[in-house]
Amino acid sequence: ATNFDSTAKEFLMDIADNGIAAFELDTDFGNAGQAVAVAAKEAVPPTLCNFQIALPSSMTTPTLTFQGYVKKFNVTGQVGNLVKSMIEIRVTGPVTRA
Repeated sequence: ATNFDSTAKEFLMDIADNGIAAFELDTDFGNAGQAVAVAAKEAVPPTLCNFQIALPSSMTTPTLTFQGYVKKFNVTGQVGNLVKSMIEIRVTGPVTRA
């Protein structure tokens, strides 16, 4: 932003961008939440979903609630190890912390 009298770059803050929520989990396709996430990822057009992430109770803000679109749900595994998934959600709108 400038009025042409600026002697250095000036910036204006826009509305908040809550970015991406990404985390690893133990894969369980029998889990209703994971099944919804996979279906949302594969949906055309993309499906807006409600998410709630419960953090350890020792944290001052143990629950995050938000809406978003599932961008990735990648499954990986190795013999002798748990099957893991990496999920990536594009957050849209506000994040409620409780």
